[in-house]
Amino acid sequence: MQQIAECTIEASRLEKAAEVLKTVAHPVHLQIIDVLERGERTVSDLCRCLETAQPYTSQQLNLLKSKGILSARRHGNQVYYSIADPSVIKIIHCVRQQGSTKQGESGPEHSSGRLSVHLRAVPQCRRISPPPEGFVLPRCCGGSRQGL
Repeated sequence: MQQIAECTIEASRLEKAAEVLKTVAHPVHLQIIDVLERGERTVSDLCRCLETAQPYTSQQLNLLKSKGILSARRHGNQVYYSIADPSVIKIIHCVRQQGSTKQGESGPEHSSGRLSVHLRAVPQCRRISPPPEGFVLPRCCGGSRQGL
């Protein structure tokens, strides 16, 4: 009976993990997380960093917030977003690190595990690329299987 309960708990954890991975597996979501990793930002800041329209950006932020990945706080008429679940950052770093290693890239722009960096007009805003196809999940992420 205890084994069945353990399997149920494990299954629910895996379902939650899969849901988080599906949510962040979108280029704009990865870009949002990349910007927010350096600190909270307003919707306007994120629109400038991502070069996206406010309604689209707000829609993506609300989706990430509804999945528990981001949190938001209101100060006056501004809404500030930040990372709510730091484990998401760790997973993304592992994926980026594996992507850089797989491609044989090295150098200062890749030492942090970022795949590609393009500075924008807004300070500390960067564009990132999604991980390459066929990457191998590194051991630091808890596995040795291919892909997610």
